[in-house]
Amino acid sequence: MLADTKVERAGQTRRLKTNRATLLSKREKLLAVHYAGAVPLDQLKDEQVRISRDLKAIDRTLTVLTSDRRILDKRLAGVLDLLLDCAQLYRCAPEYLKKLLKHVFFDTILVNSPYSTENTRNTGNTGGIVI
Repeated sequence: MLADTKVERAGQTRRLKTNRATLLSKREKLLAVHYAGAVPLDQLKDEQVRISRDLKAIDRTLTVLTSDRRILDKRLAGVLDLLLDCAQLYRCAPEYLKKLLKHVFFDTILVNSPYSTENTRNTGNTGGIVI
């Protein structure tokens, strides 16, 4: 799940950066053609406006993707910290509390597992979780 999202975002980021580089190259070529006298000034202006608009849209999208990735990384770090705290709590808890914790928390927490949440055993009302 998380790996798929990272792969998708990496692909999207790569495509956007490629498109950005292509637009910058077009901008330079257009200017060179204008200096050579092949493109009139009004057409140059129109194309520059279009290229600038497309570049701004790409930059906004890249900013959002980067921001989303940072937020996701921060949340994932928080979840992992919580899991470590839960593990420590379980290890230090007396036996009667361990029984309660088993009913409160997931039976199985699989990290990078090929199995889905449907394949995990459920001891409580919450089921398993795949990270």
